[in-house]
Amino acid sequence: MKIEDFNIEELCDKAMSMCKQMANIDVHYNIDSLESIDAIAVQVSQLKDKGLVNTDVALNIALPLGTFAGEIMLKDKLTELGYKWQINEAGLPIISDRTHLNAFSPVSMLLAKITGEDTEDRSLKAFYDVLLIMNGKIS
Repeated sequence: MKIEDFNIEELCDKAMSMCKQMANIDVHYNIDSLESIDAIAVQVSQLKDKGLVNTDVALNIALPLGTFAGEIMLKDKLTELGYKWQINEAGLPIISDRTHLNAFSPVSMLLAKITGEDTEDRSLKAFYDVLLIMNGKIS
């Protein structure tokens, strides 16, 4: 995947629609919506545990939700800190700073939560708060 093939707006629209259809939750471009996205990922994880969701479906859910979560973070403060979307060597969308030393993938974070690979149950909001602390934006 190339960055120009990564349709952020379309994926975010899909994520907002999914949240409404799957959980009757209205999400917006605000930090509070990160908690709603996490809650939906937990619900999908429970469906996966019951064998109702396979890995392909999990990825099709994680991609738009993770993209939307990333956009929320970028629009809040990360863009002003020099972060932006990039495509890594594996062809996956990541958010990286100017130095490329600090990079993360909200898509991979949600996929791990859905598939059960995230055994620490990290929340997007908590991760974002730590990222802001590391960048001196909150204390």
